[in-house]
Amino acid sequence: MKRVLPKGAITAPPKANDYQQDAAYLANLLAAHYPDKARNQLGADFEARSRQFVKDAAAIETDFDWRVRLQYYLATLKDGHSKVDVPFHEDDEPFYSLGTFERDSSTYVIVEIDSTLDRRLIGSTLLRVNGYGATEIYAAYNRFHSSEAPYYRRLQFDRFEALPSYWRALGLATGDSLRLTALDTLGDTLRATILPHAKWRGKAIEYAKARFPFANFQERAFFTQFLPEFSAGYLQMNTSLDYVAAGPAIKNYVGFPFRGVARGAMRRRAAEEGSQDFGAALATFFRKVAADSLERVILDLRYNPGGDERLARQFIWYITERDDLRQGETYYRLDGFLEDVAPGDYKAYQAAYAKTHGASPVPDQWVAANAEILRQGFWQGITAEGSRFRLDAGIPKFRGEVYVLVGPRTFSAAAIMAATLQDNGLATVVGTPTGNRPSGPSGTARVELPHTKTTVSLSYLYVERAAAGKSDLDAVYPDIFTPSTIESFQAGRDPALEVALGIGDELYPSYKG
Repeated sequence: MKRVLPKGAITAPPKANDYQQDAAYLANLLAAHYPDKARNQLGADFEARSRQFVKDAAAIETDFDWRVRLQYYLATLKDGHSKVDVPFHEDDEPFYSLGTFERDSSTYVIVEIDSTLDRRLIGSTLLRVNGYGATEIYAAYNRFHSSEAPYYRRLQFDRFEALPSYWRALGLATGDSLRLTALDTLGDTLRATILPHAKWRGKAIEYAKARFPFANFQERAFFTQFLPEFSAGYLQMNTSLDYVAAGPAIKNYVGFPFRGVARGAMRRRAAEEGSQDFGAALATFFRKVAADSLERVILDLRYNPGGDERLARQFIWYITERDDLRQGETYYRLDGFLEDVAPGDYKAYQAAYAKTHGASPVPDQWVAANAEILRQGFWQGITAEGSRFRLDAGIPKFRGEVYVLVGPRTFSAAAIMAATLQDNGLATVVGTPTGNRPSGPSGTARVELPHTKTTVSLSYLYVERAAAGKSDLDAVYPDIFTPSTIESFQAGRDPALEVALGIGDELYPSYKG
């Protein structure tokens, strides 16, 4: 273990249990190595929070409760990459037939409910759950989930709201039942108690068939659709990681004797998921766009959780000839923590830095990957001779309109991709704010805590957005704000796609937030 804990480290008391030991260990690890370059992420009360975390761990008796308490602690970082998985859904755990839609932080609409309950609840406004009002529910899940932005935290609430253990973890329930109070469309107050069951038996609000069903999430990593009636090509990019980018990075995660086996497994999985080669998918897409003289390209990042930023450069290469593009910067500290969690990157960056500067950086020094290590400009590694990334110079550069669709699922490298396109004036960003900010701690390191053997995800690098004045924003904000509403959902509409196709611009003003 190469990590060095700081002086004045948080300590566990004598005869501390395993949870307290790991609480102290994690606090010291964060204090020493968390990528808080801007010095505002841990917070001035970090030490006080950490000591309370260690103290509270004394009362923990189960691994489930430990993970819940651990997640509350990590959530204080407001970093969507740093979190722990909490096993809310066990295979045999019953669940509620319940679904809600959040109009705003104080208004929730019930869009699906147990079919044995009063059907007037469907479409009604949820006033209270177990006596807690909508604003209290909003505050509870915002305290629990890791993210810089509230949009992503609501997404997590949607994932787990049908699970009794989740409501208990939020402190909004003590047993399995939920007592609901709602206001129906006629102004009558409705009350009901919902119980969990082994099978879903919900009755949903009525809605029309989607006009553009292809824009719903597709299982394939890269999905295309061509709409000649709108002179548009549509590309749904559901990951920013393909086998081409992931292959060399295997050394960060797998020891030498097993890398061949791991690469084979990755190759088979990539082929099964249709994510073998983004470059090949792009060439096929833009070849069709050019052949049909299409005037619009729509890049849908609404289901993209991130991956490798270099895939964004592949896309951008097809839509511009500029070589003066601004890019965000990625910062590392080439210390023992990086060597532990990403040994491949550590070794390569150490060697590149030493070659360029004639010496190794000191462990606490922030090193700019683009400016100080790679020194290859915006197209680093993409256009270099021998690059693994495929580009087809025989396809004409696209010169039409480019739209990028984003939402709360647009995360990490996908959010950076949207920011890069926006900051360089290469595309119009449409939709709702992304799930995280493109400036701040990033990357995902899997760290096993030594006593409980719990694996947590922690950021290990720092990214900084290219556009001046936007580093402090908690998300990438769209140029045209197109929120999905219950009304648009019921009508089978996709507001963001409609704007990108040129059939909804008059309905949505530019977002000024």
